[in-house]
Amino acid sequence: MQVAVNRKNLKFSPDSSRVIARFLYTGDERAINVIRSVLEMSETMASRALNPVLRDYSLRHRNISSIFESILIKLPIF
Repeated sequence: MQVAVNRKNLKFSPDSSRVIARFLYTGDERAINVIRSVLEMSETMASRALNPVLRDYSLRHRNISSIFESILIKLPIF
């Protein structure tokens, strides 16, 4: 079955006021392994890993640092 497509000169752009950061928890074992890996990093390595994440996500989510902190508090190991 063929579908006719009419292309328009229209682009969709993200609206950060309508984006919701959701908490995705895949289990204790994975969370513990991720946290352990981060804790084993040097301060420099951790900053190098975190800075691009904050930079990329801050474009879509307001106050992403606070969102990450609120998610961390929800983990059962804290």
